[in-house]
Amino acid sequence: MKRIKEMPLFLLTMLALVAGGVLLLTLPAREFSELENRPLAAWEGSSLLQSGFDEKAEKYLSDQFPGRDALIMLDAAVSVTLGQRLQDGVLLGGGGYLLEEPVAEVTATARSAMDTVEEIAQTLQLPVNLLLVPTSAAALPHRLPTLYEAADQARVLDALYAMAEQVQPVDSGLLQAADPDTRYYRTDHHLTAEGAWTVYAALCDEWGLEPLHAPRTELTDFRGSYYARIPDPRIGQETFSVEIPAGLTLAVDGAEQPFLREEALSRRNKYGALIGETYAHAVITGGAGDEVLLVVSDSYANAIVPLLAQHFRRVDVIDPRYYAGVVSALAQEAGSTRVLTLYGLNTFSTNRGLALLSIGGE
Repeated sequence: MKRIKEMPLFLLTMLALVAGGVLLLTLPAREFSELENRPLAAWEGSSLLQSGFDEKAEKYLSDQFPGRDALIMLDAAVSVTLGQRLQDGVLLGGGGYLLEEPVAEVTATARSAMDTVEEIAQTLQLPVNLLLVPTSAAALPHRLPTLYEAADQARVLDALYAMAEQVQPVDSGLLQAADPDTRYYRTDHHLTAEGAWTVYAALCDEWGLEPLHAPRTELTDFRGSYYARIPDPRIGQETFSVEIPAGLTLAVDGAEQPFLREEALSRRNKYGALIGETYAHAVITGGAGDEVLLVVSDSYANAIVPLLAQHFRRVDVIDPRYYAGVVSALAQEAGSTRVLTLYGLNTFSTNRGLALLSIGGE
C-alpha cells in the first residue's frame, strides 16, 4: 500500500490508460447507450490513409471507452454537488424535477413553422387545428430552481396563436390544470397519461367529441430524455404511464406492430417504446366514426393519438423531421377530413422539420 501511495501520478495515469486500452480491445463494442439514449460509434475498419480517419477513431474511442457511463454520471453528480443548476439546456429543480429551459420569444423557426401550418390549411382546404404543448417549466413554476426566472411561455403561445389565419389554435389546458405535477414527468419532456388525457380532452371539446378513457399501462424504472442530459444517479426513477385503447391496429412505416414495443421496454427511456422513437409515418385504424385524421407532429403525439384514434376510422401521423413524402398526396390517398398539428413549443420553435415539409398541391 505504501508503494502505491508513493508511486508517481504519471505512472498511475499510464497504468490507467493501458488498462483502459486493454479493456477497449477485449470488451465487445456497444451499439447503443442507454444512459445517453443514442447509438454509439462503430468501428468500420477504416485505413489510416483514408480521409477523416482521425475523427472517426477519436469518436469511436470516446464512445467505446470503458467506464464511459460511470464517468458521465460522476461528472453530472459533481456538477450538481457544486451547485450547477443548468446543464445542457436542462434545469435541476426542486423535488428531483428536471425542467427544460424554455424559449423566451417567437423565433424565426417558429414563424416559418406557422407559415407551413397555414400553407397546409390553404393547400388541403380542410379544417386545421394547431396545439402547442408548453414545457413543464411553465406548468410547474414551483419546481424551478430558487431565484430562476423562466421565460413566459404563455406569452409566446399567445403571440404564435395570434399569427393564425386559416388555422384554428387549441389551448392544451395544461397551464390551467389542477395538480400539474401529475401531468408532466420529472425526468422527461413528454406528458404522463394524465397530461396526455388533458390535451386529448381539450381536442375532444374543440371537435365536439366525448372523451373516452382506455386501459392504462404503468411501468416503473423510467428515466427520460432530461436524465440523459443530467445523469446524476441520485435523481430517482419514476413511473411511465399511458392509456392505449383496445381494438386498434398500428402500422409504423408500413410494418404492423404493437403500440408498446417489447424490445424497447427494458430500456431506461420507456417513452421510446411507445409507437417509435424515430418514425416517418404511422397509421392507426379500427376506431369508430367516418372521419380520417391527419396528424403532423413530433413525439408528443405518441401518447395522445391512441386516445384520439378511438373517434376516427383512420389516423395518419407524420413526423416532419423524418417524413420525406408529400402531405397533399398523403391526405388525398388517405381521404383525410381533418388535420391536427401537435408540437412541443420548444421543438416548434427550434427544429426546422416543419419548414422543410413538402406540402405539394401545385
